[in-house]
Amino acid sequence: MTEPQQHAIRVIACLTLLHGRAPELGELAEVLGISKPGAVHRLHWLEKKGLCSSSGRALTQLGLMSALGLAPP
Repeated sequence: MTEPQQHAIRVIACLTLLHGRAPELGELAEVLGISKPGAVHRLHWLEKKGLCSSSGRALTQLGLMSALGLAPP
C-alpha cells in the first residue's frame, strides 16, 4: 500500500469515528487536500486492495486493521 493510500485509510477511519458515518466524497477530498476525482481514484485502488467497500467510503475489516496498524501493509 502506498503512503497516500495509508493516509486515506487513516483519514476515513478518523472521519468515521468523529461523525459516526463514512465520510462524504467532498469531505474526504477536502481533508486529503485533493480533488474529488483524485479522491475517487484513491478510493478505487483501496477497493481493489480490499480495504474499503464497493460504496467507496466504508472501510472493510482489513481496511480498519490497516488503519490501526494491525494488518500487513
